[in-house]
Amino acid sequence: MRATRPRVTARMVDAANGASARAARANASVRVDENALESAGADESADAGADVGADEAAHLRARVAQLELELETARAALQGAHAELPARAASPAQRIAALDGALAALEMPFASVEACEPALAMYAAFASTPSTPPRAGAAARQPLAALARAAAHNVAHAVRREAASSAEYIRSTDEAHAAASAAGVDGALLVGHELVLVLDNVRSAYNVGSLLRTADTARVHAVLCCGYTPCPPHAKIDKTAFAASRSVRTRHYDSTAAALRALRAKGFEIWAMETTARSLCYASAQPPPKLALVLGNEEVGVDPVILDDADKLVEIPTFGLKNSLNVASAAPVVVFDVLRQWGVLDDQRRETDELRSAILQVAVE
Repeated sequence: MRATRPRVTARMVDAANGASARAARANASVRVDENALESAGADESADAGADVGADEAAHLRARVAQLELELETARAALQGAHAELPARAASPAQRIAALDGALAALEMPFASVEACEPALAMYAAFASTPSTPPRAGAAARQPLAALARAAAHNVAHAVRREAASSAEYIRSTDEAHAAASAAGVDGALLVGHELVLVLDNVRSAYNVGSLLRTADTARVHAVLCCGYTPCPPHAKIDKTAFAASRSVRTRHYDSTAAALRALRAKGFEIWAMETTARSLCYASAQPPPKLALVLGNEEVGVDPVILDDADKLVEIPTFGLKNSLNVASAAPVVVFDVLRQWGVLDDQRRETDELRSAILQVAVE
């Protein structure tokens, strides 16, 4: 269905168009008059005429400002007509006008919407949605303008997504994950670097999901979820992990101390990430060949018992009022600095086939 965009209120549209046309004519007059002033300035005998021309130009500029104000007023009236209109009472023409206004505020031209099939389908669906019965739910009782803004963001996102997917230089898709799925090994584990994340009673499943995504992108060996830290499979973890919960090995330990004992038995050095009077700046610490990073609870941080047991304490300096970063924000800062110091980031990005080969290896315990 091709969406059409009829006028909502002819009087309002005419007022806006008229103000816009008058402003454009006034602007053109200013430009013509300024060109005339430049020519007159080359002739000394035209000094008096230039003064008069300058006065006229100033008058025209004032007129332009007035007309632009009228234009903004007309546009505001046009948008205000739908600001309090319930969505269930809006006609298709009113829905289209409201959506057009919301797209214009996002600086999303309709030509871009027309060129994107998914975006145009969203546009048409919003425009053609029939009036909703009074008992259809909270969405039906929302003002049309609010629903139009939400729809405009969805339409604009569809346009941007298609533009990003068609741009060859942008790598915004998980090529390796697609390769794993095509090979029938979607759950394959990454063969990781000798780096382990130990989560000491991290409360939020969403934070755990973000940490798993960091672990995937850095090819961390494993993530150990300790205490009441949520552990995959978990629906909330999946929301922020974006399939990383299937590509990173995880294990749950009842206590963080037990996890650290198991890591030490395998030769890992233990660093706790915490802001303390004894902590080193993470960038000043030389990481060992096998390293475990302990990240603590969002409210109380790493357990003091674990801090006393750690081989080293590291922190990220902060320069504002907050003492620390969110745990999911802090982890990638230190993780990727460890990789930098190990020299991993100095290598060129692998070719696609080599990358697929590396991550499709199933890890062996």
